[in-house]
Amino acid sequence: MLESYDLPYCVRSKTKFFKNYISQMKSNDEWIVIKLDRAWLKRLKYDYSKERFSDTHSFRIRVVKSTYTYKDKYGNLQHCELLFFTNLSRYLFNSDEIVELYAKRWDIECTYKN
Repeated sequence: MLESYDLPYCVRSKTKFFKNYISQMKSNDEWIVIKLDRAWLKRLKYDYSKERFSDTHSFRIRVVKSTYTYKDKYGNLQHCELLFFTNLSRYLFNSDEIVELYAKRWDIECTYKN
């Protein structure tokens, strides 16, 4: 939806989302082109989004990978890969700043839920 309206965004993704594209990345911060087939177009919820992508069938997103390290309840170090999707340029935000930006958003979401 955000991509349809050309709005700036920074969202966290599940690690399996667009995994075929992400597995081809050569670094932890790259722009990828997502090609939308008929199945993807059917999954789009809003008519404006369907209309926007019916002609192009693709869009570019920036993928930033980050590793989150923490201790579990037994004191063992655990590593978790995090993926962030954004359309913000590297000139405005480097990889670390994307992670920090999302962390601020996450704090707001957690506070809002409480």
